Amino acid sequence: MTKVSLQKLLQKLTTGVGATELPKTVRQITLTLQKHSSSYSARYFIRQNLPRLQYQNPEVTFVINRPAEYQSPKMEVLLADGTTKELKITQPSSDAVCKDLLRLVGAEKQAV
Repeated sequence: MTKVSLQKLLQKLTTGVGATELPKTVRQITLTLQKHSSSYSARYFIRQNLPRLQYQNPEVTFVINRPAEYQSPKMEVLLADGTTKELKITQPSSDAVCKDLLRLVGAEKQAV
């Protein structure tokens, strides 16, 4: 296991795509992808962007579903008024997926 200083860890969590505060209307984000998914962008979104979103938005519940049967990778956003918005993951990079999610919920990019 690699030693990472607390300062470097915080820098990774507070900078880059995904280090953005979501609108207060977002209650839950559910990511669905197959257990052995070939979706590179969805897998790397979980590794790179999801920790930043979680750190910046502790009040939002993040759920990862990995069904046994095949499903196209997608994200569902549950809003405070009970409505759901869906984002199909078709982008080639995890950063593009994250930018699409931020655009879907109307979040402004605050950290670079």
